[in-house]
Amino acid sequence: IGQVRVGSLQNLVVQLKNVGEKDLIIRKINVSNQAISVSISSHTIRQRQHLDLKISMKCEDVGQFNEYIELITNDSHRPMRRVRVVANVVK
Repeated sequence: IGQVRVGSLQNLVVQLKNVGEKDLIIRKINVSNQAISVSISSHTIRQRQHLDLKISMKCEDVGQFNEYIELITNDSHRPMRRVRVVANVVK
């Protein structure tokens, strides 16, 4: 994310793309820190389509913010994917 101010709300969008031969189903989303919230419009990404993963974060402490979002899917080769959320939080 880069440099952010303490207490400010940051929003970003990560695009997830399904390059597989079948629909990709997002079964569960876990976050490593309650300062992060995630929303998606659908839990299914059709073949060769994409989906926006909307991420909001609000950091309350100065320093390095290094957390992750974990996606549990129906992908038989790699069912767990992690998206890292990194920021430098300043006053």
